[in-house]
This record gives sequence, structure tokens and C-alpha cells, in this order.
Amino acid sequence: MYRNQFWCYWDRKHNKDEYTYKNVFIDENLLEYIESLDNIKTFLDHGCGHGRISKVICDKFPNIDITVNDITPKAIEKTTELLHETKNLHSVLGGIQYVSGEYDCIISHRVIHSCPDYENTFTEIYRLLKKQGSCFISVRSLSDDIPKEKHRQWFNSKNNIIFKKIKGRFTKFFKTDEFKELITHSGLSIKNFGTLSELSAKSQTKNKYLYAICEKVK
Repeated sequence: MYRNQFWCYWDRKHNKDEYTYKNVFIDENLLEYIESLDNIKTFLDHGCGHGRISKVICDKFPNIDITVNDITPKAIEKTTELLHETKNLHSVLGGIQYVSGEYDCIISHRVIHSCPDYENTFTEIYRLLKKQGSCFISVRSLSDDIPKEKHRQWFNSKNNIIFKKIKGRFTKFFKTDEFKELITHSGLSIKNFGTLSELSAKSQTKNKYLYAICEKVK
């Protein structure tokens, strides 16, 4: 069921040696968010990749009940290998719609912009959070470093969105207001908002992201 039209692209990525996060340091804004967390018992890593964020969470909360989720088996495999000492580890292969349960904390870092059903994904995060639970969400930013000719090349007038679909990959670029609107429409409350830059896993060039720290208040 997880094998949608973009599964093959990410499966090939994760099986290549040059696709690595070894030199990709986690942004300080996300690390500060993790450091601020207190007394969380359940955690979901949405789009776990190679497990680098889950490892930080598990180091801080050794007894946490953690669920890792991704659409490619190789990502799940690499994450479970990294977290082999974790006692309460669960893995869910497929989109976030296949995850069940309630979580004190969800992190979706550099993931939603690759989801064709990105609008529904915000709603799913809200569904999966406990009341008063918090989440950290980051997405690709539609910023000035993307040439205007690319805007025209990727613009989809029917849906009024800017994206690129190349070699089996979907990438959505978010405007600030659009990102905030999708979050609030899902029911989440924004507590902090900003921008960050991180290296890509393959090209090792920095990409810009919007991020939001949110809470489920009702």
C-alpha cells in the first residue's frame, strides 16, 4: 500500500551510499525544541529517514515509547539499526495515515513538502497528537534563492501551487502565509515560527526551510 508513485524514487535514494546524513547537522532551532521538551512519553518521527532525530530524542528520553515512520523500507531499516538499544520502538511503513495512537510529541522535519497530499498531512498530525501535545514541522521555503524562471517552470495554475515533479519526485515550495494557514486550518496552534537552513543529504548544498512549533490546544 505504501508503494505510491514516489516510493521508488526514495527507495533508490536510501539505497545509495552517497545519500547520507553523516555530515548533515541538525539545525539548532530543532535541537532547542527537543531540549525544551519535558516529560514526554510517546513520540512519532514522521519521515524518519536515517533516524538522526529519533536518536537525539532517545538519548534525552531513554524510556520513551517511540514510533518511526517512513515510506521506504530502507529508511525504516537504517533507523531501527541506529536505535537497536531502544526498548519501546515501533515502526510503521507507509504514509502517516497508516499510523495510529496518540503522541505527546511529533516531529516532521523536511518531510511534508515531499508529500503530494501535503494538505491532509497537517490534519493527520493534528489527529495523532494528544491534547496539549506539541509538534515541530518544517517544509521547503519558496524563497528568493529560487530563480523566478523556476517559479514559472514549476507553477501549477490549476492548483495555484509551485512544485517540481522530476524523476519521480514531488517537491512543494511553501510561501510563509500559506504554510501558516495550513497549520491553523488543521486545528494546530502556532507557538513559534521561523526559518532555518540545512544541508541536503545528497548534494550537500544548503536548502531553506520554514518551521513551526505547534500545539494541539483543543
